[in-house]
Amino acid sequence: MRLLYLTARYPSAPGEAFLSAEAHALAALGVELHVVPCVRHLGPVPEGRWCDSNGEVVRIDPLGAWLRSLRHPLRVSRVIGTVLPSVLSERSKTALRGFARSSVAFSLAERFDGRVDHIHAHWADTPATIAMATAALLEVPWSFTAHRGDIVMGNDLARKTASAAFVHCISQQSRRMFLDRVSPFVPEAAGKVSVRHLGVAIPSLDSMIRPDETPIDELHIVCPAQLKPVKGHRYLIEAVAILRNRGCRFRLLVCGEGELESVLRRQASELKVDDIVEFLGDVAQSTLFAFYTSGRVRAMVLPSIDLGDNEHEGIPVSLIEAMAHGIPVVATSAGGVPELINSPELGTMVEPCDAVGLANALEQLLSDPLLAARRSQAAQLYVRNGWSAETSARALLRRIKEAA
Repeated sequence: MRLLYLTARYPSAPGEAFLSAEAHALAALGVELHVVPCVRHLGPVPEGRWCDSNGEVVRIDPLGAWLRSLRHPLRVSRVIGTVLPSVLSERSKTALRGFARSSVAFSLAERFDGRVDHIHAHWADTPATIAMATAALLEVPWSFTAHRGDIVMGNDLARKTASAAFVHCISQQSRRMFLDRVSPFVPEAAGKVSVRHLGVAIPSLDSMIRPDETPIDELHIVCPAQLKPVKGHRYLIEAVAILRNRGCRFRLLVCGEGELESVLRRQASELKVDDIVEFLGDVAQSTLFAFYTSGRVRAMVLPSIDLGDNEHEGIPVSLIEAMAHGIPVVATSAGGVPELINSPELGTMVEPCDAVGLANALEQLLSDPLLAARRSQAAQLYVRNGWSAETSARALLRRIKEAA
């Protein structure tokens, strides 16, 4: 199987580390994988981001390909006719961006003519637009995975669904959102669109340290999330202040960057918890996993909220990763989270915007190592049995073979 795998930035720029597990799983299953970051390519691939011998990261020369393509006016008109309607349906609505994406499709078609069997894109916007155009040029089947924000932005979903061999959504909620927008225009959409959860790399059991083995004076709570409104950090910092007033001893590690950093730092200072709240900025996935295997982390927390207008969580991969490492989780019942944490044995869910509820849930884990250990073991087994990257990659390959 020769697969062209289109992303927005992975692996050459931050923002899509969650795709790493799937890409490596595909390569481990024998797929000849060609990874193409379509939106941003920042120089050399950072060490450790992509090191599989069965794959490559494709660097494109869109300008050169566009100039060469002018010798083939029929192909030019074909790809522009494919790309422009999609671009004009997006919020940017600039023809210039359409020509830029056309040039990327030309570049890929020129490089991979006769060398790929299928094209799969992550995200329904730019990567799917380029995948659709490239597939038309190469005359191969294509597909895409839709997440959440890319569904609500327009992105010419009906035409892409009609053109694609199949579509994956990352949650049942995402699928419902997708079909609400597409079914009136594509009668066969329900049969084409299915759920495929994103999977994670499953760590070795030998690397795990159970929560009940952790010294009480070394407890950490980790929140790995971008610092933006939908993640709900303000309620977590309020919860930290409540816990301090109750006499709980711990540190909160905030792993992520974003527009709210200065606001959240000021809030932590005003609530006099800035000495136990550490803002670590963008943390590499390997560093985050090292936290999880250190034995110091008692809980991972994600205090997400629903901002309305379909702006909410999908199924956060950060939660799945923590559970895979045996870290007890606390989250809110926002977006697709209940689809993952569907039982109290797997983790604690509280209502969004409920600082007291967050504080109560975290205090339980901080004060009861046996409860934390039971949650750790149950969540880890659950993720191993159904949310691994290998399981997700095999599901993708099955659909690709059916499409062929």
